[in-house]
Amino acid sequence: MLSKFINEYNQQTVDFDGAYGAQCVDLVQLWNQELGGDRFTGDAWQIFGQNPFSFISVPNTGSNRPPIGSIVVWGTDFGEFGHTATATGKGEKDENGTYNFEAFGQNYPIGSPSQLSTHKLDSSILGWEVPVQFVPEEVIEDGIYEPLDPSEYRAYFLRRGVSEWLPLFNRMNQKRDDEGREFYVRTG
Repeated sequence: MLSKFINEYNQQTVDFDGAYGAQCVDLVQLWNQELGGDRFTGDAWQIFGQNPFSFISVPNTGSNRPPIGSIVVWGTDFGEFGHTATATGKGEKDENGTYNFEAFGQNYPIGSPSQLSTHKLDSSILGWEVPVQFVPEEVIEDGIYEPLDPSEYRAYFLRRGVSEWLPLFNRMNQKRDDEGREFYVRTG
């Protein structure tokens, strides 16, 4: 799905909302639409944690990395409006031990069309939004996702209703459920 999207839009400029020209958010909005997600609002940095029914918000811990199809979100340390792009799932550590990852985005550098580029996983990245359809079904059935590889991220869920799952996250409000398992609560 992502490969087809990249092949279709590589080296194109996408102005999804018809405002401000082709910004990084425009390409991500188009990817989000392909996934069937609700439209994001605001600047790039404001995407993180905004769409709880379509994405799992995973904070950047410095030791985890964005999986394929995830929307990576840079904060205002990157620039006034932040930045966003879609991770391809490719990447590796460099000779200094810093993880580099590949992403598909536009307007980086400013004015550039959509393209694949390599980025350092640094503290300017708030985290990434993992599309719920990219999470294995057994993870959703069990209600908790704990990858066997400790270098991967951990995402926690609480069940709401019969078929509705709400990923919950907030760095400031880590909680435990009745059985002592950690989860994160979205506030506001």
